Amino acid sequence: MDTTAVRLWNCPQIGLQFILLEVGSFLFHNSRNNVATVRSAIENLLLRYLGINPQERVIFIHDGAYRDVAAPLRQIASENSIRIDVCEVQYDGIQPLDNTVAELLVGPEYGVILFGTVHNIWHTSERRRAKYELRKRLAALVCPPEEMGGSASLADVSKIGAAAQQMKAFFEAGMTVRVTTPAGSDFSAIIGTPFCEHGNYSLPGTGGDFPSGEVGFGPQVGSVNGRIVYDVKVQHIGLMKEPLCLQVQEDRICVVSGPGSDRFHQICAERGDVLNYISEISIGLNPLARVSAAPAYIPEEKTFGTVHCGHGGNASYGTRVGPHIDGVMANPTVVIGGRVLMRDGALLPGLVDESTFDWLLQK
Repeated sequence: MDTTAVRLWNCPQIGLQFILLEVGSFLFHNSRNNVATVRSAIENLLLRYLGINPQERVIFIHDGAYRDVAAPLRQIASENSIRIDVCEVQYDGIQPLDNTVAELLVGPEYGVILFGTVHNIWHTSERRRAKYELRKRLAALVCPPEEMGGSASLADVSKIGAAAQQMKAFFEAGMTVRVTTPAGSDFSAIIGTPFCEHGNYSLPGTGGDFPSGEVGFGPQVGSVNGRIVYDVKVQHIGLMKEPLCLQVQEDRICVVSGPGSDRFHQICAERGDVLNYISEISIGLNPLARVSAAPAYIPEEKTFGTVHCGHGGNASYGTRVGPHIDGVMANPTVVIGGRVLMRDGALLPGLVDESTFDWLLQK
């Protein structure tokens, strides 16, 4: 192979090293996991993340991309005396939810709701009401459907929860956060509403992504300023052959540069100007989360040793309404309130207990 045709994306602190071919393919694990690992992942979701019992009514709301997940999900649920109904929808992430889907979220029939959609339903008013007012339990699949059963999906939810809960203690509203990276990121924000995606969705009013593992915040409006450089992946663009650079002033992107800039502008034009606003900043906390070549999905946001920013709607922890996409950067140095939490993608010792620290460092 001509070595000039490859770029090495290297995150040594977490044992991540991938080769990106010039043509854009990404050498990773086999994207189609075997039946046993898919079964284990679904069991992890139903029995340990959500802790579903036979008395509960569950519905899986999915689009065409996740159609093939419905059958194994229902089969494994049935084997565990869990009833799951299925509803296929079309959702573009831009238009409001139609009445049928909205009623499934806020109506009385289902207390546990699973989502499998390319465009996440998470940042909608109905989803927010379902969780926070009606105290339903929810989980959204964020890995590509053909990668169900990847290592991140098999992670011990108690370990993820310990890491997320302990790290959340450092995210206090009103504190200033600064993020820098070797690729050139240097931006700051003020914490508005912190959140913790711990994976334990067994209690009323809980929920989040599957696989899980992040802690972050919705910034105070107008507080995000500086330069953001995505060198891992941007949702709907894909893996970064070359970094995408964004200059941000008071939350709004004012300059975009890099080979992906035209595609980024196109996405914002097609899906909504709200995507030009930074609405989330988070640290990944799942050491088993790996990189996917599928551009429409962003499981990389969970990868320990990365930071990601969300663009657009942030109804879960803010006030912006509309579609939402994410971009991921590697090897961040994260400082909160003058305290260094992470340096070049490595968590500083003493911030979490010893067993959690050792778990985060596994490869």
